[in-house]
Amino acid sequence: MSALAQDVLSRLPLADAVLTTWRWVADEPFVNALFDEHRGRCYTKELSFSTLVEMIRDVLAGVATSAHERFNKARDDGDIRVHNSAPYQKLGRLPIPVSVAFLAGCTQRLRQVLPDPPAEILPPCLDRFTVVTLDGKTIKNVAKRLKATREVQG
Repeated sequence: MSALAQDVLSRLPLADAVLTTWRWVADEPFVNALFDEHRGRCYTKELSFSTLVEMIRDVLAGVATSAHERFNKARDDGDIRVHNSAPYQKLGRLPIPVSVAFLAGCTQRLRQVLPDPPAEILPPCLDRFTVVTLDGKTIKNVAKRLKATREVQG
């Protein structure tokens, strides 16, 4: 890690905490075990799933400006010995069960370090309801109106 990155991380404990947590949540043995369990007919020849996850993480964390740049750097550094198209092909052939297991497994591990939510999230009069967290950007084709008025046009 460069001196500048060390200096920035020393002043940004939240960034350090996020990266440290990520290293634990998606560490190499865990990610490779997930891949082996759910890979179906896929295989690892030169490029491991954990290496691919690590390179994508670097792009998302801002270490590289694009996946293409990160793949080229990994190849130039000798971290991977595959053609530039190999990571894209591996991503394209990745079975859905691997993606689902990766998300579920990492979420389960992350929940181990998150504090339990306080018991008094809802007032007592709403005890019969269940709190559900949703990403509003992923809910498609839902009218932005109260449920009782969704069927009414205008």
